[in-house]
Amino acid sequence: MITRILLLTDGLYPFSIGGMQKHSTNLMLCLAEDPSIELCVVHTSSTKRSPNFLREFGEAIAKKVREIYIPFPSYARMPGHYIRSSYKYSCLIWNRLESDIENFDFIYAKGFSAWKFLQESKKRTLPPIGVNFHGYEMFQPSASFRHSLELRMLAPFVRWNVQAAHYVFSYGAKITTLLKERLNVDGSRIVEIPGAVDAQWLEKDLMQHKNQVRRFVFLGRYERRKGVEELNFVLKDLPNPAPVEFHFIGPIPVDKQIDNRSFHYHGGISEADMIRNELLKSDVLVCPSLSEGMPNSIMEGMACGNAIIATDVGASSLLVDAENGWLLPLGDSQALSLAIQDAIDIPQADLVKMRLSSLDRISSFTWAEIGKRTIQTLRSLILKPVDQGQK
Repeated sequence: MITRILLLTDGLYPFSIGGMQKHSTNLMLCLAEDPSIELCVVHTSSTKRSPNFLREFGEAIAKKVREIYIPFPSYARMPGHYIRSSYKYSCLIWNRLESDIENFDFIYAKGFSAWKFLQESKKRTLPPIGVNFHGYEMFQPSASFRHSLELRMLAPFVRWNVQAAHYVFSYGAKITTLLKERLNVDGSRIVEIPGAVDAQWLEKDLMQHKNQVRRFVFLGRYERRKGVEELNFVLKDLPNPAPVEFHFIGPIPVDKQIDNRSFHYHGGISEADMIRNELLKSDVLVCPSLSEGMPNSIMEGMACGNAIIATDVGASSLLVDAENGWLLPLGDSQALSLAIQDAIDIPQADLVKMRLSSLDRISSFTWAEIGKRTIQTLRSLILKPVDQGQK
């Protein structure tokens, strides 16, 4: 029996950068591989793209997947511009698909992309709609008062979308707790499916990469919530040159870079092979984020055999514990400093055990496994009766 899935997203990686976009792309590829699924993908970008975007993934994907590209509306940099643009984007999708909507069995929506669909579902019967806002940063601790105000503008709109949806996807751990306690989502509507990494990232021979000095890596674009400033606060006390190497992959502003001959800033890298190559040469990945969903950087670091230093936010606790790294309390600079020093001092044999533990654990979080679980879950949700009036 054919299952018809509509995937709505605000971008596909690598043409739109971000964890949500990367998850969207991997989910699309997994769904497209199943011969019993008919998939329609609606996506956008802040820059102009070819309508034949899916050809970048090969002719087989381009032929199998129905693609709808809609340019993201712009309201300039006026207050609330992102909210207005997101709602308009959802309306444009609805206008494009309204006459065809009943031909789908399930709608999987990222962020605000199903906003208009949820409004319409109050008036008529639609296929079940599941939304995924990933990290729910607007309900997690913020780095500053200004940042908190910016995110607070999003909170009521996220809350409405989540409460209006038939199902809400969660990575688990603290994300599920947040949905229940902060957003009052009934547990029966929460669907826990963890994030995943491409199995091609998995390193098979950890010992071929041996460093003369211990090598740390930070992977991520500069956002206040990623904890770069907290990391800098700790690293500035290291001698110059330091007895270790620190590598930063991502567009870190010059004024946030530390002048230390042992620190290397590689800038933004979008090519997966180049990122993987840098991670393979590293011993420890540091992710001191203040809020997260289920960080791709941690999963990719683990797949490349890195021990992990991470804050206990989002679903990080599903990935990191004392066996493969250091899981730290949120906002504890002393704990971060001690963990980095411990990672510097730990005997090589013990560090190798941690790195091997990362590889072993992440093998359960590959898209080959999580993709199957997602498809099985979607089919079970389609068969469940949906209370169209529960919203």
